[in-house]
Amino acid sequence: MTRITTLMSALAGALLVALLPAQAPQLPNFDRRTPVVLAVENVGPAVVSIKTQSKVDLRHHPFGGLFQRWDDENGRGGDFADRSVGSGVIIHPLGYVVTNDHVVAGADRIFVTLGVASEGKPATYEAALLNSDVDNDLAVLRIQGKGPFPYALFGDSDDLLVGETTIALGCPFGIGASVTTGVLSARNRPVVFRGKEVFRDFIQTSALIHPGNSGGPLLDVNGRVIGINVAIDLRGAGIGYAIPSNRARDVATQLLDPQVVRRAALGLELEAANGVLRVSQVDKDGPAARAGVREGDVVAAVAGAPVAGRLDFNLAVLEQPPGAAVPFRLRRGDQTAEVSVPFVPQPLSALSQRRFDALGFAVADVDARIAREFKLERTGGVVITDVVKDGAADRIELKAGDLVYQVGRYRVGDGAALAEALRYYGRTRDGAAEIHILREGRPLRGALSVR
Repeated sequence: MTRITTLMSALAGALLVALLPAQAPQLPNFDRRTPVVLAVENVGPAVVSIKTQSKVDLRHHPFGGLFQRWDDENGRGGDFADRSVGSGVIIHPLGYVVTNDHVVAGADRIFVTLGVASEGKPATYEAALLNSDVDNDLAVLRIQGKGPFPYALFGDSDDLLVGETTIALGCPFGIGASVTTGVLSARNRPVVFRGKEVFRDFIQTSALIHPGNSGGPLLDVNGRVIGINVAIDLRGAGIGYAIPSNRARDVATQLLDPQVVRRAALGLELEAANGVLRVSQVDKDGPAARAGVREGDVVAAVAGAPVAGRLDFNLAVLEQPPGAAVPFRLRRGDQTAEVSVPFVPQPLSALSQRRFDALGFAVADVDARIAREFKLERTGGVVITDVVKDGAADRIELKAGDLVYQVGRYRVGDGAALAEALRYYGRTRDGAAEIHILREGRPLRGALSVR
């Protein structure tokens, strides 16, 4: 019995030795923290998920159908529906967010969630829509919370290489952060919608852009934002489009014009070149002139914040309440000067009246009664109620019942905002503004003389 047991033990040992490899294979030990990983780690915290609430369902975005699905993904119906609609990217530590206009179109309340790309608990804040541009499909939000917030930096979309790696970040379907990679397939790609070329300069990427990625950033391997994800080609996977970062930055700068957002003025104009922001014009007897600002002065800082371009300037001024004295640091030749420029609230002109007699039309804010009267599908916004024959509005064929949603580059949500936008364009050199309307759901536009 002892001999049999010993033999069986020997056989079991021999079988075990036979099953073991003679020597463990030598596997490579590459550094897995590649440039893509580093870019995602650095920029991921600045990507936000955007949800909105809307009392009514807005079906008539001018680019609905071109851009990826922007209607309710998680809508529950009822009078106040939730939507999980897209993504955005924080561009400043004070909480300024760039996203697509179609992500927030028609929203009554907007919520952004941070931290979806980290291991910590995500934090949700309400956000205010500061301004948007439907033609460029861009909007700027301000997080209603205490910063500083993580933020991303814009890259130079004019210096891109076809074939270089691209990284698309976003929060598709409300499931959390998503990362896809690909290559830059083409620059200056034209996009045709309903037989009309609506964009000439899209970035095309093979990085997959899912529904819900709208408004999220497209990065290069250095973690710079080279585009804002906007659309997919439904004819095949791997054809995605992004708004070039240079255009996104320029539009965001225009949308954050303090004169329009805060309805206050400093009485100066600026021009940026080679990283220097210079005063190009000072209004006679305006706030800046009275404070001692001169044409040619270089603006080095506003309220203690260094400024190298118009976007920096606008963001610094927007943090100052109307009526405040804004500290400026100026360079004038070899000298430096500190001045305080009053941020003067602008009284509404005669155009502030609900009747724009000089332009030949009248408007009303859309409530339930007005919506029924003009057979509108939504409340909110401003509708034309009367057009005077042979007036400026009649000459471009505006009609009663037209819903005005934008003047020039500024969205208008009520009669006061419309008046302010018209007043602003009345001060421009050509004295004209492109007015955007919805007529029976169809987007139309025309050049309205506002002088």
